[in-house]
Amino acid sequence: GGPIMKDHTFFFLSYEGLRERQGTTTTFTTITAGPRNGAFGPVSPVVVPYLNLWPLPGQDGTTLVTDFGDGRALVAGTNQRPVNSDFGSLKLDHQFSGQKKGFLAFNYNRDEGKVSNINAFKASGANIGLRSRTEVMSVQHTSLLSNSSLNEFAFGYSKTKPIGNIPLPREDYSKLFFGREAGQMGSIGISNITGVGWVDNATSPGHNTLTFKDNMSLTRQK
Repeated sequence: GGPIMKDHTFFFLSYEGLRERQGTTTTFTTITAGPRNGAFGPVSPVVVPYLNLWPLPGQDGTTLVTDFGDGRALVAGTNQRPVNSDFGSLKLDHQFSGQKKGFLAFNYNRDEGKVSNINAFKASGANIGLRSRTEVMSVQHTSLLSNSSLNEFAFGYSKTKPIGNIPLPREDYSKLFFGREAGQMGSIGISNITGVGWVDNATSPGHNTLTFKDNMSLTRQK
């Protein structure tokens, strides 16, 4: 912070940032090579791209835990959870002089956070992120009208986007959409196999708030 106009206008800036990286080990059930190669019956070429959404045991960074011998295998992999959070604030103070003395204060705060889930299982339905944003602006004007009267006016505006889900696919799955009009791949479920795909990418609605306040104070002395 510091002065803009000596003895009249001052500014203050602040910033806080958080960068966090966490890794966790997870397990999921995938499809072995047998069903893909027709060991359990003919496989349509149309189905093959969808079967390839499941990694083969020991590939794509996975480690084989248990082969059940029926076309399924339990594998392990490492998930990452990057967290990015930023908070900034700006404040301006101006001191008026003259017959009506007072000051004007302006505040602006912005807080934006993002959490990403990067799964070992690339097409996992849990491969989403969380994102939120809050912006707050306020203006306050204080006037000393006389030795016995004081007026305070305040205006505030806040814009909030609560935490919402966002899909974070690491590959292009547009060729696997279930319909021409579909904007996302959809979800695939097989009994006793970990599901793949995304059902939706809905986000929480935002909120805009305006506030006004005006106070008049009178002081009487005896």
